Amino acid sequence: MKLIIPVAGSSTRYQGTRPKWLLTMPNGKLMIEKSLSGLDLENIEEIIIIMLKDHTKYIKPEVLISSLKKISNIPTYIFFIDNATVSQPSTISKYLESSSLDFEFFIKDSDNYFEFKPKPGNCVSFVDLGKIDLVDAGSKSYIAKNNFDEIERIVEKKVISDIFCCGGYGFKSSKDFLQTYEALGGDSNTDLYISHLIQKKLLDGSTFHAYEAFSYESYGTLVEFRNFVDEVKTIFCDFDGVLVKNSSKFASPPWQYVPIESNLLYLEEFLSESKDSKLIITTSRPQTEELNIKSFLKEYKINCHCIICSLPHAKRILVNDFSKSNPYPSSIAINLPRDSDKLSNYF
Repeated sequence: MKLIIPVAGSSTRYQGTRPKWLLTMPNGKLMIEKSLSGLDLENIEEIIIIMLKDHTKYIKPEVLISSLKKISNIPTYIFFIDNATVSQPSTISKYLESSSLDFEFFIKDSDNYFEFKPKPGNCVSFVDLGKIDLVDAGSKSYIAKNNFDEIERIVEKKVISDIFCCGGYGFKSSKDFLQTYEALGGDSNTDLYISHLIQKKLLDGSTFHAYEAFSYESYGTLVEFRNFVDEVKTIFCDFDGVLVKNSSKFASPPWQYVPIESNLLYLEEFLSESKDSKLIITTSRPQTEELNIKSFLKEYKINCHCIICSLPHAKRILVNDFSKSNPYPSSIAINLPRDSDKLSNYF
């Protein structure tokens, strides 16, 4: 089975000049790279990226393929087209028309993330609307299914149930996909979605199964992209007076570890929910205390990116640039009263 990633149907740009599928995510991966990283590719024999030739000015094909090889060693190919297409089905049809073979394939959107194992046959991956936050509900397609997980109806941008298509669609026949696409007007139909092809097949008597996906993240609209990025933070957190009661080398005994429980528990919860966020401890404590700090944080299940010791006991200034891709303000400062347990009130 082939995995097809269509990125040539739109040149949508959220920030700057690059197409959105080439944006750098907070974890340093390209959006398309992050998008594929949640899939179990056991059933996939090869990956096809359908890409505009014009987009090679933003990324070299060999660099793109090299990036995707970090996810899997499955053979990956780029299929180039000259001009932006009128719809996602149009983009896919251009590749399918280039082959005389009939084959199974699974389509994955490039502007979201979810955990799923693509399955053979006609299918749709879905997410339960009640299990997620920060989603632009009006931009999705929704399905109604029976007790056998067979799809009875699929509708674009209209909420007909509490489950929506999350951007994964399986088709058991490439030839059948093309026939359905042409029956719906082909390239002359500029308002066509994958859901329309599936609904047509349902009316013709075909069966599509619905399978649940998990850990969904969407970057499909500017609102969703900004919501996701805003949830990711690099936290420079002072140790004394924020996570433990303030202490010093002059205390008896020196460098005590009296926990400020509320702040520690809040920080642990935040970092566990925001997997891409990073915690950097800043402290005036000497380097000899680093292992003790790590051990203390481990007791509270707090993962620390690094610890910067031996800083001056003085004012600290954070300097960061801002841009369209990291808009103003790109940094904030929190001045917390010493030994306060109200960290959760600030972010």
